[in-house]
Amino acid sequence: MSSDVQEAKPEGAVLLIIDPQVDFHPGGSLAVAGADADAERIAAFLRRHEQDIDDVVVTLDSHHRFDISQPGFWVSGEGNPPAPFTAITSEQVKLGLWKPVLEEHQAHCQRYCEALEARGRFTHVVWPEHCLIGTVGQTVEPRINAALQDWALARRRAVHYVAKGANPLTEHFSAFAAEVPLDSDPGTALNAALVARLRRRARVYVCGQALSHCVNRSVRDLVEHWAPRSAADIVLLRDGASPVAGFEGEAAAFVDAARAAGVTVVEHMADV
Repeated sequence: MSSDVQEAKPEGAVLLIIDPQVDFHPGGSLAVAGADADAERIAAFLRRHEQDIDDVVVTLDSHHRFDISQPGFWVSGEGNPPAPFTAITSEQVKLGLWKPVLEEHQAHCQRYCEALEARGRFTHVVWPEHCLIGTVGQTVEPRINAALQDWALARRRAVHYVAKGANPLTEHFSAFAAEVPLDSDPGTALNAALVARLRRRARVYVCGQALSHCVNRSVRDLVEHWAPRSAADIVLLRDGASPVAGFEGEAAAFVDAARAAGVTVVEHMADV
C-alpha cells in the first residue's frame, strides 16, 4: 500500500482465523496433526478476549471437485490419476508425465507450474479432495464456530467470512491472493479491501490452518502490504496453527522469516 495514502488512526484488534475448517481437523480429509488442540486454544482465546477483539475475519478454503489442486484434474502418461500429495513440476507437465484430463488446459498447466517455480512458490501439489463447496468438510470446526457465534451475539456485529479457492485453475493458499493470479478472474488478484479492513485495526492476531501453507502465505502477503506500518502490529499466535505433515521445514522457515520481518510471534496465546 502506498505510503501517501491517508488512513484513520488504527484502533482496536482484529482476529484473522485462516481456514478453521472441518477437513483440516481430526476425521477430515486433509487433517493436520495438532489442529484439534489448536482449535481448542483458538476458541478459548476468542472467548477470553470477547470484549477486546473488535473484528473477526475467517477465511474459508472453498474448492470445486474438479480443481487443479485435486486428483480428478490430472492424469499420468499411463492414464492413472495422481495419488494425494503428488508433486507435479513444469518439466513433468512438459514431458507428459502428468497432464490435465482436459487437453484444453494443457498450456495453462504448463504456464501455471512454470509461474509457481519462477516465483519461488511451492511446487504444485495434488491434495486429497478437501473443503469441497457445500460439504461438511468446508464448514467451520464446531468449537471455533460456537465461539464465533457467541462473539457475534455478544458484540452485536457479524463475523466477516472470506471464501477463497473457488477458481479451479489456480491454488489459493493466501487469504489475500491466489498463488498465480489470473487476468481473467479479479477474485484471484490482491484482495485490497481485506488488507484495508485489517489495517483499520491497531493489532492483527493471526491463527488457523495450516502453518506451512495458508497461514504462511497469508502472513507473508499481509507483511508485504503493511508498510509503512510496523510489522510488529501483526501477531502470529504460534500455538494456534500447525503444519501439514511433511512440510514442517516450510513451517519453521516461515516462522523464522516472520520474526525477521518484524512480525510479533507469540508462542503461547494463553500469555496474551
